[in-house]
Amino acid sequence: MEPNQDQNIPAKAADEKYCSSCGSVIKLLAEICPKCGVRQIQVAKINKTVLILLTLFLGGVGGHKFYLGKPIQGVLYLLFCWTFIPSLIALIELIIYAVTSEEALNAKYKNGGNTSAGVVIAVVAGVFGGIVLIGILAALAIPRFLGASEKAKISEWRPVLKQITTLEEAYKQEHNQYTSDLHAIGFDQPASFSKFEYYVEANDSTNFKAHAKLVTKVGDANIGDEVAVDKDFNVSTTGEISKYVSQ
Repeated sequence: MEPNQDQNIPAKAADEKYCSSCGSVIKLLAEICPKCGVRQIQVAKINKTVLILLTLFLGGVGGHKFYLGKPIQGVLYLLFCWTFIPSLIALIELIIYAVTSEEALNAKYKNGGNTSAGVVIAVVAGVFGGIVLIGILAALAIPRFLGASEKAKISEWRPVLKQITTLEEAYKQEHNQYTSDLHAIGFDQPASFSKFEYYVEANDSTNFKAHAKLVTKVGDANIGDEVAVDKDFNVSTTGEISKYVSQ
C-alpha cells in the first residue's frame, strides 16, 4: 500500500515504487522490501531480450506492441504493415529498446511483460500480418506475371517475321521481285503449338508485308489480331495485340 495521506510521502523515481506493506521507497523490481522484509506483489516484467527479438522479427506487424501491453498500437501496426511504415518505426524503436535498460523499460511499460500471453499474441499477429502481406504482394505481382507471360507468348512473331523478311530479300536477289508464296522462299509454318498463322502480301518488287495472325486468344488479344512488318521491319498492328507488341 502507498503511504497514508497524513504522512510525509517520500518522493520516488521512475524506477522505484512504494512497499505494499510499510510504504518505503524501494526499487521497482525489488521482490522483498529491505525495510520490513515483506515480499512484494509481483507484476509481469518485460524481458528486454524478448522485446528486442519481437521488435526485430515481428515489429513490422506490431508484435512488440502486444507484448508491451499496447494492443491498440499493435492493431494499427498490423493494419498498415503493407505500407512498410510500421517497419521503419519498429527499426527506430528497436534501437531505442537496445540502449534502454530493462529497469527503465519496466518503469515505462507497467502493463507489459506478460510473457506467455504477450508472446503468443505477438506471434499470432505476426502470422496474420504475414498472410495479409503475402496476399497483398501476390495481388500486385500476379497481374504483372500474367502480363509478362502473355507478352512472352505473343513475342513469337518477331523472330519468325524477321526470318520471313530475310528470306524475301534473298528471293528478290534471285528473282528481282518479292513473292506471296511462303513455300517459294523456303519458309514453313511453325509447329501446331504456334500462336500465329503467317502469310505475306507482295504485289510488286518494291515492298511486301509479312503478317502474323493470332489463331488463339492470349490475354486481351483476340483471334484474328495481327502484327505486320514491311521490308524495313516497320511494325504495325490490328486489334488488342498492340498492348503486347513493342515497336
